Amino acid sequence: MSSSDSFDPRVPPKTGIAKIWDDIKTYRRAYLLTAIASFGGMLFGWDTGLIGGVLTMDAFQHSFNLDPDSDSFANLQGNIVSVLQGGCFFGAASSFWLSDKVGRKWALILSDLIFIVGSVIQTTCALGSSNDLAQLYVGRFIGGFGVGLISAVVPTYIGENANKEIRGRCIGCMQLFNVTGIMLSYFVNYGISNHIASSTDSTKWRVPFALQMLPGAFLLLIVFQNESPRWLVEKNRLADAKRALAHVRAKSEDDAVLLQELDEIITDFHGKERLSLVTQMKAVCANKKIFYQSSMAVVLMFWQQWTGTNSINYYSPQIFKSVGLASQSAGLFATGIYGVVKVVFTSLGLMLGVEQAGRKWSLICGAAGQAFAMFYIGINQAVHPNDSSLSGNNIFAIICVYLFVVFYSFGWGPIPFILSSECSPNHVRSLVMAAALMTQWLFNFIIAKITPIMLDEITYGTFLLFGACCMIMLVYAVLCVPETKGVPLESVNLLFDGNIIAGATKDTIPRYSRAKKLQNHHLGRGDENWAGKSVDDNEQDVRKAANVSDEAAEISAQIIRSIQQQLASVLHDQLLASGSLIRPILHLEGTIHEGYEGAADARAASRRIHLGSIDVAAIRAASATPHTPATTTTDPDTASNATLTLTTRPQRARRPPPRDYLSDPEPASKRRKETGGLRLSRPSNHDPELDDIDETAPAPVRQIEPETKKFPQRKKVAPKVRPLQPSTLDRLIIGIWEQIHGSISFDPQIVAN
Repeated sequence: MSSSDSFDPRVPPKTGIAKIWDDIKTYRRAYLLTAIASFGGMLFGWDTGLIGGVLTMDAFQHSFNLDPDSDSFANLQGNIVSVLQGGCFFGAASSFWLSDKVGRKWALILSDLIFIVGSVIQTTCALGSSNDLAQLYVGRFIGGFGVGLISAVVPTYIGENANKEIRGRCIGCMQLFNVTGIMLSYFVNYGISNHIASSTDSTKWRVPFALQMLPGAFLLLIVFQNESPRWLVEKNRLADAKRALAHVRAKSEDDAVLLQELDEIITDFHGKERLSLVTQMKAVCANKKIFYQSSMAVVLMFWQQWTGTNSINYYSPQIFKSVGLASQSAGLFATGIYGVVKVVFTSLGLMLGVEQAGRKWSLICGAAGQAFAMFYIGINQAVHPNDSSLSGNNIFAIICVYLFVVFYSFGWGPIPFILSSECSPNHVRSLVMAAALMTQWLFNFIIAKITPIMLDEITYGTFLLFGACCMIMLVYAVLCVPETKGVPLESVNLLFDGNIIAGATKDTIPRYSRAKKLQNHHLGRGDENWAGKSVDDNEQDVRKAANVSDEAAEISAQIIRSIQQQLASVLHDQLLASGSLIRPILHLEGTIHEGYEGAADARAASRRIHLGSIDVAAIRAASATPHTPATTTTDPDTASNATLTLTTRPQRARRPPPRDYLSDPEPASKRRKETGGLRLSRPSNHDPELDDIDETAPAPVRQIEPETKKFPQRKKVAPKVRPLQPSTLDRLIIGIWEQIHGSISFDPQIVAN
């Protein structure tokens, strides 16, 4: 059993770095899969960081005969940067079909190969006498197509594989690798600019383009990882899904905890396998709840682009120049430091913020900090428009650029990817993620295109616009975003029940967060040692796990004992008569559900408990429970001399005389409906004296006899009161109710509460 699944009240819980290290050891396979898949995020990050520096290199401008002082240069910069985003848009649109067709894993491999081809085309531009930008555009579009595919598949692939305890941190690793790629490319640009002084040597810009293929090579290691178990379930490949889940969880395929998780995935996909595109689009719009749950991913990605982060990523050298860092070398170095700050604080945010502070508060604090930084930069440029010196105001403006990235790294950098993957309904996750990433790349394209124009035309207004957008994001995060920390993927939909704004606002206060009520009702917090325990051994564990009251626990335990004895009594003779089992053992498992405030009809994901293995032959010997006085009747005609435990009931009210069944023309099926499915028959050894049973006599004896294919011969006049022969299910239900009815005292006040 993993350390995270066990609980010992004598040992204080680990926190901070110690807990993270313990998680790494416990979930090592999930982290390895995450690290390899997250190289897909580095592909985009590398291009994001390199292109801004490459555009300012004199060697690049020489190779393509570009004039940085011309009026069209700003528009040309926007074209070169944004053509990659155009490819990303169409790649994200294609991800839905490809990832559903070939699987998440192979979709990543194919998209990585596409990206490598695009990188080769970009690296070999302007060879010989050609200085046309057409080849560069083609290479960047193809590379962007691969990046768009990867960006949509990676969060889905990681989210569907990672344990719920670390899912947010794992999905956020894509953003960490993204900013790592940005930082590395910043310093590659800075190092090459310092070591290659020639203004005509094309090596100066070819090396950054070539080096972006390195993370693509590492991403190919995904071939050694497992496929998404949820995609395998969707394709009805249950055996493969069990193997994949066992591999990434580092458990055996027969592990009870793993089997319960697989059961929940199968249940969630039941009836939703192999849905077509049109069917999935209809499913997204099926009702208000599903539509909002699906559209939230799109809205988050939209607002992420309007933070202004990519304006700084693409054009940071120009932005630093506008606040006092005039030289090219100083601008590139400051940009490199910007990348370092991004990596450091994204790492800290994933380790200490996402799973500790939660998704919602990370967004709220991030939006507030970003708004402050953007407003100060804009106001400073408005008040000091032509100040290019390193004055105190400009120094603080540079600090605000770094302050912006600190808050972005904690909030609106990784969290939209995490929430998009978590909140997307399982059966339409590929479609929703494709739509979300298409939105991201569309507005990434727009921002990349308009930023240089805005910096030229409205200058300080650019930063004021982004600051205002950050304030809108803060309000949206408070009113519309639920907290999903620790909630199983199959239970996230419960957060969208009822009034969405009221529920999301309630989640703002950690004490009242709905996630706390859902996160522990899942098998991931289960105890593997439950397997093999008896009912009595598990009573205390049941109370801790489900937080049920003593009265409810007693009622549950009584019902479980009754089910055990009744099943044993009903099944014993049938099993022995079949000759296939000498000493039958009945294995029982159960689940515990709990609703939560605000959604009375909805229940959290169940937690499986092992109720024990029952020796049917041994339990049958105790034919009556200590709680209920019982009478035992024996049918001498049955082959196995079956014994059925029945509770003596009070005298019933007089029933109307029965109809003559032999002379009744109505079919037997209709007559049986009137009796609730019970077969009304007379035993083959019928005693005529029973025809004159006194109605004032005690309740008749219920006799049991094997099912027969035809009714026994009877007189035309049926007896006034006939013996009943219930079916096996009837006997089970009647016996359970009779055993628990007299043994449990139902306090009216408890029932009312």
